[in-house]
Amino acid sequence: MALVGELFLLAVGIILLIKGSDLFVDAGSAIGKVLKISEILLGITIVALGTSLPEFVVAITSAQGNSNEIALGNILGTNIFNTCVILSIIALIRPVKFKALLAVCVDNKKDINKSKSH
Repeated sequence: MALVGELFLLAVGIILLIKGSDLFVDAGSAIGKVLKISEILLGITIVALGTSLPEFVVAITSAQGNSNEIALGNILGTNIFNTCVILSIIALIRPVKFKALLAVCVDNKKDINKSKSH
């Protein structure tokens, strides 16, 4: 019986999340139109807030509960995930040549070491 209740709460949470995100986007769009903000800037801002607010809530909640490791894990995990996803999307659009990238890094390191020795 407890499982049914938990699944019900999960379903209600998902429905509320979807409805809340719709209201968030609609309100942001309305405010942007009133303030005459470009659609691109408005879209970027809404996406940035929409992706950052959940992590902010987790960080605040974990800090209040003296669970600093959860906040740190959330921050690190999110940054690692976002970096990997962005690099993957970039690689799908245009392949990245890591050998050339590595050569540039090694050459820069040699240049730095030469300037330090002089």
